[in-house]
Amino acid sequence: MSASYCSVSVVIPCYRCVDTIERAVDSIFSQTNLPFEVILVDDFSQDGTLEYLYDLVKKYPAEWIQIIALNENSGAGSARNKGWEYATGKYIAFLDSDDSWHPCKIQVQFEVMENDPSIVLSGHGTRIIRDELKEDEDVIGCENFEVSKFELLFSNRFSTPTVMLKRDINNRFPEQRHSEDYALWLDIVFNGGNALKIDKRLTYLYKSAYGESGLSSNMVAMQKGELTNYKKLYLNGNISLFLFFLIINYSLLKFFVRCSKVFFMKKIK
Repeated sequence: MSASYCSVSVVIPCYRCVDTIERAVDSIFSQTNLPFEVILVDDFSQDGTLEYLYDLVKKYPAEWIQIIALNENSGAGSARNKGWEYATGKYIAFLDSDDSWHPCKIQVQFEVMENDPSIVLSGHGTRIIRDELKEDEDVIGCENFEVSKFELLFSNRFSTPTVMLKRDINNRFPEQRHSEDYALWLDIVFNGGNALKIDKRLTYLYKSAYGESGLSSNMVAMQKGELTNYKKLYLNGNISLFLFFLIINYSLLKFFVRCSKVFFMKKIK
């Protein structure tokens, strides 16, 4: 293992991802500061993914990658929780099997969190890549912005493969299949955790946030998950009844606009 590793555990939920997982892991191994460990959680793929993962591990340093095989399909949130359970790093970073990272992602985010121990959760921007050719953007002079609980309430500021958080917090992804990541961020911030957004695009996505393949293609289910998150906040006393109705209506309006955009984009194609 290179001497430039840092105390970060990377957790990747894996479900039928033979075509993309190597790109994701290669982007981790190409980091300027290597994470301490990588944990791949196979979510009962049953299509050869698990066998592929065992072969993939052989390309990298011994014991750097752990593989956890679930005995039933539980969803990305539960798979991340299982990886979290086995992680030993000071911080957890999440990556999805069909995304990848800027080479300086770990270095930048680790330094930000180490320099401010009050930060529990941090994230950054994303960039959509339509082909394999990309130019990594300059990370010098990154600006950081605190994200308040009300900013987060009205807009999910953190895409999951951008997030790094403290491993030893008690919060976990809830047992739901859609918008479970947003539920976790809300739980952390509304219970006193400080969140920070780094103004650089350090995660590469290979599909649009909505309307294409993957969980995000099920927009109705995602919307239901988001509404469930707001209901939990209200029932737990985190937001008032007035704010609950306000955010519900605002969320539905955003959903209508989002669906309209996807519809017109598909008509154009």
